[in-house]
Amino acid sequence: MIQFNGKNTDDFHLILNPDVSFTAPKRNEQQEKIIGLDGEIFYGDDTFSNVEQSFPFQYIGDDIDRDSVLISNWLNMDNRWHELQFKGRPDQVYLAKYTEQLNIQRTLKYYGKAILTFTIKPYFFLKSGLSELNLGSSITNPTNRCAHPRLKIIGTGNMTIQIGKEKLSLKNVDGGVIVDSLYNTVTNLTGTKAAWDKVTSYPLPVIYPGKQNILVTGTINKVTVIPRWEMLVG
Repeated sequence: MIQFNGKNTDDFHLILNPDVSFTAPKRNEQQEKIIGLDGEIFYGDDTFSNVEQSFPFQYIGDDIDRDSVLISNWLNMDNRWHELQFKGRPDQVYLAKYTEQLNIQRTLKYYGKAILTFTIKPYFFLKSGLSELNLGSSITNPTNRCAHPRLKIIGTGNMTIQIGKEKLSLKNVDGGVIVDSLYNTVTNLTGTKAAWDKVTSYPLPVIYPGKQNILVTGTINKVTVIPRWEMLVG
């Protein structure tokens, strides 16, 4: 079973074939030949490409016409990224979009099965890192990749928050801000208004692997964090 955009495949009488494997993402890099040297050198920006991930299903319902319409509407509800969860890996949460132009009705009617292919980000989140926590004197990133957290800071005036060697500086805060390093946004506490005028440091902080000590200055009443521990798909 997979869950995507608020629904799961059991709702549509689709049974997942257990033979599902995940493809590792490809690093974005190029080769260049240097005259006088054997072989080529690789260079890139240390990022990874999205991955096409397929899930094969068998249909066990009794109304293909009805269910195929429901499936198509579910998958094509919008073109935004949504969380995707796979029953075979319950501790992992993927970011996915459905981009295939598949005739679900025709495929189910003639073959009784379908392969749903999603575009997923090259990383997934550990479910344990998606809960909101109070930020204490230290935080430990259990992965080997930098995490891009969401920080909710309640306080007033000028302040700094240092996570390991990463430092966030704010000025003239009037109640609090939400700083999201993954989506590169800074807003008021309700998320309705941009608050970049409060930020005096950039880029927004990440959490490096391992234990990171926390140091705060200024009039801060509370800081919470959704750390978003991430690992590469594979």
